[in-house]
Amino acid sequence: MVHLACINLPLLALQVLQQQEPALRERAAAVVESARGQALVLQVNAHAWKRGVHPGLRQAAALALAEDLQTRTVPQDAMGAAVTQI
Repeated sequence: MVHLACINLPLLALQVLQQQEPALRERAAAVVESARGQALVLQVNAHAWKRGVHPGLRQAAALALAEDLQTRTVPQDAMGAAVTQI
């Protein structure tokens, strides 16, 4: 008999990022789709949210709201490793 489970981890990329860079837990941080200025913000931590940064904003707009916002991409291999650990 095969047992399957489905889980939803909507902030997995942000969790992977903060595991890689623990200092970002205490700063406004966002996961973006690429390093381009017009890249979309995908996920944000509570510090960024409180400053008005939300998923769906362009990176440039997010930086206008929080000029010290730390933006990063999360490589696919890091995401794959996180899913494997689960």
